[in-house]
Amino acid sequence: MENAKHILGTFDDALHSLRENVLMMASLTERNLNNAIEGLLQRDDELCALAIADDAEIDELEKQIDKEGIDLLLRFQPVASDLRRVVSAIKLNSNLERVADQDVSIGRRARKLNAHSPLAELEVIAPMHRHAIAMLRDSMDAYMREDAALAREIKPRDKTLDELNTNAGRTLTE
Repeated sequence: MENAKHILGTFDDALHSLRENVLMMASLTERNLNNAIEGLLQRDDELCALAIADDAEIDELEKQIDKEGIDLLLRFQPVASDLRRVVSAIKLNSNLERVADQDVSIGRRARKLNAHSPLAELEVIAPMHRHAIAMLRDSMDAYMREDAALAREIKPRDKTLDELNTNAGRTLTE
C-alpha cells in the first residue's frame, strides 16, 4: 500500500528504513527456519549450522529495528496510522526474533538427532513446517500491504499449528 508523503522527508526515510529492515529480518528468519527443518529432515548438519550461525545477523537486525523504532517515536512523535506502523514494526520485530531463536533450537536439536539412526516418524514435521511457513508468509504479506483483514485471518490458523505440533509431539514420543 502506497502512503502519502509527509512534510518531513526524514520521517518518510526513517519509516522506509524501518520497514525494509523488518522485511529483511523476516526473509532471514524464513530462510533460517527452512534451513533448520531441512537440516533435520535431510539429516544435513551444514544446513543446521547455517540456521544457527545466521541467527547473529538476525540478532543485530533486531537491535537495529528496536533502535530505529524508538528513535522514530521520540524524534517524530507520530500519531494515528504512522504510530501504528511504527508499533507494528517493533512488535513484529520481537516475534520474528522469537521465531529465529526457535530456528536455532531446531538446528541444534537436529544436529544431535542426525548423529543417531534416522527416525521415520520425523515426517510428521513436514506438514507443520509447511503450515508455519505459510503463516509467516501471510503475516509478512499482511504487514507489507497493511491488510488488517488478512492479519486477523492468520490468528485462528495458529490453533491448527498447535494441533499439528501436539500430534507431532505425541507421535515422536510414542
